[in-house]
Amino acid sequence: MLKEGSRTPWGRAQSVAVLTKGVQSVETAGHGGIKVGRKLNALIPRAFRRSAGWYEEDLESYIVDAFLLHKDAAHAAHAELRDWFPDAWTETTGEQVTPAQSHVVRRRMDAQKHAGTLVAIAAWGDWHPQVPAGMVGICATPGWERGVCGSMACTETWWLVPASAHKSDGRRCEMGFVVDPEHDQPWTEHP
Repeated sequence: MLKEGSRTPWGRAQSVAVLTKGVQSVETAGHGGIKVGRKLNALIPRAFRRSAGWYEEDLESYIVDAFLLHKDAAHAAHAELRDWFPDAWTETTGEQVTPAQSHVVRRRMDAQKHAGTLVAIAAWGDWHPQVPAGMVGICATPGWERGVCGSMACTETWWLVPASAHKSDGRRCEMGFVVDPEHDQPWTEHP
């Protein structure tokens, strides 16, 4: 049994609540989640199961809801699982998740389509001292590629785009704003 002060993946527990026998909710200073005991954790389908029985509070809590806790709310939890964990859903149910059911599937398709395209990963308005009035400063990478805590090098490029173009849906994909090197100007005075 967990108690206040117990170690969790998110730090020391500040509060602990029993949701049902073998399932506890924990809150820490920065985050929280659910701890599922060994016997109940074995009931969760393998593709969704977290080996240590810890499920973070934002997305993985739907796993616990769908398979252990809230049978009356399982339909809503299943929709979230299809949206956020499409591969695990397909492995568990045999049902292929469609783009209409999952933003993850849509993003993958968009990533393939825009693999070499420059897509914004950050933007600054003209409130920033280095962005001219009426413009938006953009940091973009090919295919919305992002480094993970500095462990992966990515090729950042910097651009100035008219604010009206940045607001336009015509220059957006599932991942974000698409830079047009033929029309947008390089941003040499970027932060």
